[in-house]
Amino acid sequence: MHIRALYFDIGGIFFCEKDISPVREWEKRLGLTAGQLQNIVFHSPFASKAWVGQATVDDVWNNAATHFTISPEELEKLKDEFWAGWAWDTELIAYVHSLKSKYKLGVISDAWPGVREGIKEYINGDTFDLRVFSSEEGLIKPHPELYQRALSRLKVRPQEAIFFDDRLKNVEGAQAIGMTGAHITDPVQQVRDIIEKLS
Repeated sequence: MHIRALYFDIGGIFFCEKDISPVREWEKRLGLTAGQLQNIVFHSPFASKAWVGQATVDDVWNNAATHFTISPEELEKLKDEFWAGWAWDTELIAYVHSLKSKYKLGVISDAWPGVREGIKEYINGDTFDLRVFSSEEGLIKPHPELYQRALSRLKVRPQEAIFFDDRLKNVEGAQAIGMTGAHITDPVQQVRDIIEKLS
């Protein structure tokens, strides 16, 4: 069937961790082992609630701060520097933007509250016809209803859509409802290769 719509995850596709050293430096300062800080931030009960809009970003960070001794000022610095090693792939975003005349473009992303405003410089209505965020929908991938809502809002059938994600379970979730799933580990090259094969 003819592909009419392309849907993308954000983290690991357009927004990627390029340098782990800022997080590692904070782990040393806080007496944590490698990987422990990210685990505290991303895998707490508060983080799980934030993904579906039932907790705030402040809740997540205030909970994280209970795991180590840190002043409010240091916590604010940590919140800023936690993302210092991440970067937006503006080249890939520009490439996807160039596809607007050929495809409907959408985002399906697990994200905490406030993300729509926070990333609008890069992920916005100028490029994407639809942005679906888990915290606004009350569901996270790979829940089938999240994909179904995104398809319905762009008025396309599953067989007419490709979903790009760096997490295999989310790709498999899209495939389970009939979408084409693309597991992406090298975004710039793989996204281009897959789309160019459609031409």
